[in-house]
Amino acid sequence: MPYYLKFLTLFVVFMGGWFGYEMVGSVFGDNLFSMHWYSASLLAGSMWLCLFFSLLTVFLLALWGLVIGQQRFLILVEQSILVIRVCIEFFVILVGLISGSIIIN
Repeated sequence: MPYYLKFLTLFVVFMGGWFGYEMVGSVFGDNLFSMHWYSASLLAGSMWLCLFFSLLTVFLLALWGLVIGQQRFLILVEQSILVIRVCIEFFVILVGLISGSIIIN
């Protein structure tokens, strides 16, 4: 590796150190609005939220889908029960007509 690339690496390291030292000494961040939300920002940037946020989102979406599905299922069950009742009544009337227990005038 040529020397200028080795020195470039050292130059970047020392410039980064010097720039970081100068940034610590500055006071431009004393009155930031985001510092009012520091705890929320800390939570949002922490590993816990990154790890469990996707699980929480998937769980809530799946739960929402199950709730909507349950409501639609209950509507279908009520409609099916109504259809079954109508079919049973029709079958009872048909059997009565065939057996002669129901007489139509």
